[in-house]
Amino acid sequence: MAGTSSLRFPLRRPRELTSSLDCRVTITTFLTALIAACPPEMMPLAISSSYLFRSLGQVLGVALTGSVQQWALTQSLNDRLGGVVGPDVLRTIVTEPSVVLRKLDLPVRTEAIAA
Repeated sequence: MAGTSSLRFPLRRPRELTSSLDCRVTITTFLTALIAACPPEMMPLAISSSYLFRSLGQVLGVALTGSVQQWALTQSLNDRLGGVVGPDVLRTIVTEPSVVLRKLDLPVRTEAIAA
C-alpha cells in the first residue's frame, strides 16, 4: 500500500527559468510598445487590447496550472491507493477532500494526505 510515487517532475534548469522570464519581459515590452506607438485617437483601443490579452493569459494560466495539479494529485493518489480504494473514492478525494478524508481509515488517510 505505501509505495513511492512514480510521478517525478524534472528540476528546472537555470536556462529554462531565464527563458521563461525573458518571454514575460518580451510580452510586457511588446504590449507597452503597442500602446506607445498608437496615435492618440487609438490609445483607448490599444490599452483595452493590452488588458484583454493580459487577462486572458492570467485566466488560461490559472486554468492550466489547476488542471496539471489535479492530474498530478490523481496520479499520485492512484500510485499510492490504487489497489486499496476504488476509482470513485479516488475521484472524491481529489474533488472533495474535506468530506472524504475524515471517513477514511488512518493508514489510508495518511497515504492520501502524503500524496
